[in-house]
Amino acid sequence: MRSAIVFCSLLLLWGCSPKSAPTEIPNSSQPAPADEAAVDPDDSTAQSEPGESLATEELVPPVDTGVPVPVADAEANIPKKRRYRRGGSKIRKGDRALELRKVVNGAGKRVTLESQKAPILVLTFGASWCSPCKKELPALEKLAKRYSPVDVAFVAVNIDSTIAVGKAFMKRSGLRRVLAVYDPKNGNVQSYDPPTMPSVFIIKEGIVKHLHPGYRSGDERALKKAIDRELN
Repeated sequence: MRSAIVFCSLLLLWGCSPKSAPTEIPNSSQPAPADEAAVDPDDSTAQSEPGESLATEELVPPVDTGVPVPVADAEANIPKKRRYRRGGSKIRKGDRALELRKVVNGAGKRVTLESQKAPILVLTFGASWCSPCKKELPALEKLAKRYSPVDVAFVAVNIDSTIAVGKAFMKRSGLRRVLAVYDPKNGNVQSYDPPTMPSVFIIKEGIVKHLHPGYRSGDERALKKAIDRELN
């Protein structure tokens, strides 16, 4: 009887004790659950050592003050070489030609040789009282029409003491292609000091290449040869 009571007590105690959960055997065919704390090998942040700065170099944009910055022009600092001298006298072949002073066109506007952009310049001096000049100017007008104004510029300086007389003379000469300018004080003809009236100076890039004194019928052919030689 006592033994039966002890046995029943043991059964009662075994039934009331908590049963341990069965141990789960991992299946090698199933992937292991991802660990939230796992380190991503591609994550550069995770590879940093404690205390290491992760800041990268930051490019600071220039401050816009609103004021335009001038761009230096190298050519603007190079002084432009003048083709014509500003002083001198008695110009002959091989000399640098003189710039015209106080010379005006028919409208009273100042004219300079530098303003003639053609590389070849044909310059002549004459007046209404000069008999050869009356034949030379029409011949030069015909010659000028054979060239492009881009290549050859023709300038005739009239030295009559009054511009009105000079204009009338130039008009009778029928000048269209030849530029007529006026120097009533004769300052330029005195500086150039031509051997005779008229005299033609053929100038290339500021240098006198040919000087033809006087005019006789047919001289324009010699002038054409001289011009063509400089163009070629």
